[in-house]
Amino acid sequence: MTVASTDPKSPEPETVIWRYMNAAKFATLLDPFTAHADWGISAPSSEKPQPPGQLWFGYPWSFKDRFEGKLPARSRQREKYIEKVIKKKGLKKKEAAALRELYLSVSNAHLYDAIEATADLYGASCWQMNENVDPKMWRFSGRHSKKQGKDGVAVRSTVGLVKEALLGAQNLPEASRPDVCQVGYVSHGVYFTLNDGAKGILSLVRSKYKHQREVRFSARSPALAKINFTVSKTVTINMNERLAFSSEEEAIAYFRKAWGPFTNEGPEFHRERVEAIMEASVPKAEEIKRVSKDVRSKKVPGFNLPMKLAGAILEVVVSPESAPGYEGKVEQLLEKAGCENVHVVRGQSGDHDEIT
Repeated sequence: MTVASTDPKSPEPETVIWRYMNAAKFATLLDPFTAHADWGISAPSSEKPQPPGQLWFGYPWSFKDRFEGKLPARSRQREKYIEKVIKKKGLKKKEAAALRELYLSVSNAHLYDAIEATADLYGASCWQMNENVDPKMWRFSGRHSKKQGKDGVAVRSTVGLVKEALLGAQNLPEASRPDVCQVGYVSHGVYFTLNDGAKGILSLVRSKYKHQREVRFSARSPALAKINFTVSKTVTINMNERLAFSSEEEAIAYFRKAWGPFTNEGPEFHRERVEAIMEASVPKAEEIKRVSKDVRSKKVPGFNLPMKLAGAILEVVVSPESAPGYEGKVEQLLEKAGCENVHVVRGQSGDHDEIT
């Protein structure tokens, strides 16, 4: 079996993307952002109200696929993982032996648990990369939902326009840090990557879904943004360090570097440093897991971020099974939200695949 060796890359800004959604979610997209308090920021004044536009980010645990936000199995298989790392880094025999012995002798399971818990605290907004509407994707517009009816839409935009709409939105929480990547479709059982931080594994999706050609926007949730990534540790009697990180990605990168490069102070000093860092990270890892568990217990599957709608929506295609006249309602909603001159058409029916 051939295993992908490169991590997903960010798509070009001009890449055409589509977001399929039911009528309720489309209406919410055009509503003003109201969750200022969740982020600890002041609500806008009546003189400068929050403009229409917000984008939904779903938590990975709310998706149907249980592998979402999970590390590839190879990352948890310590012996196989470290051999892959050694090969990837091109280490010489002496360095490889030292790293292998160090890695296998120090427990880091809690670090991997924390990475997955952190991934669960990210939100993802899923779009399809395609020049035209894909008839097989209409199932994501709610066409099979008896509760929500068959009214739904596909919104056309580009990667660059959506990113600009998020970063340029009024009152965007700075701590949310929205970003974008093109999903990499992999076999979770054998895939290997060094990019196994929380954001890295969010860009990995099982290969059975590769026909969806997904582009994924990710953002930190309010709960994740409130975690203080500061770790205090004692390395030796004469050396105390207080490590302050601005994000979980910085923290993970630091702990990764704890395994190397090798220092000149000798292997015992290096071992002591690694063991101290791993030990100091345990309480923080437990805190992250508690926060993740608390968020899941509230059963709110995601969060919204403000989005500047003007110019971001290029076209709206109405589901072919929507009620007669729904196009007119969509046009009214767009006009009310300040999105004028957006082309609205009814889509064509097509075969529908089974996506689980």
